[in-house]
Amino acid sequence: MTPTEFKDEVARRTGIPRAVVALLLDTQEEVLSECVERRETCYIGNMFTIRSRYRDYSVLQNGERTLVNRLAVNVKPRKPFRRRLNGKIRSTNK
Repeated sequence: MTPTEFKDEVARRTGIPRAVVALLLDTQEEVLSECVERRETCYIGNMFTIRSRYRDYSVLQNGERTLVNRLAVNVKPRKPFRRRLNGKIRSTNK
């Protein structure tokens, strides 16, 4: 689902004008981006936890290995969401 489709679906389900939904979701994206940049733990409802930190990565630059400090982001489902997903029967044998 693209961001445009997501905004349209939320507007359709709630009856809130699409422009208001778009403003709300764009603001949420800005706030979450700022939290990630500040290395704060962010919670998206009962669905996901986002944690970020800076760490050193060994990379090749001009044929030589160097250490580069980059942002690493970890997204993990929260317990209520995991419980809801694990309650469904998923079978690989058909």
